[in-house]
Amino acid sequence: MDYFSVKEFKTAFYAEYSRISKRNGFENLSAKNAQVAKISTPVITSGSSVSSELVIRVQLTDNGAFYRCEANNSALKKPLSAFVRLSVRFPPANVSITVQPLDPRVGDN
Repeated sequence: MDYFSVKEFKTAFYAEYSRISKRNGFENLSAKNAQVAKISTPVITSGSSVSSELVIRVQLTDNGAFYRCEANNSALKKPLSAFVRLSVRFPPANVSITVQPLDPRVGDN
């Protein structure tokens, strides 16, 4: 199982809500639909910012997909958001090796 971690998104204040969704998608990511593997509680990284991490299960079809992360609190005039484009690394689907001649020997071309 491959995972993608969104942890680059930081806010100046503690987020009252945060949301991540696929761009042009309508389904929210949640543990219910088995996409969210882990959500950590906010961790203070400095005196004026906090961050949290969301780990989701990715599939081959997520390669190149855009995800949007949004956070908001009462100190902000509008929500902060950021887009992340996924680059999913996966092994080749079908690999075959053929040898000619069938019984190669040292020195053969």
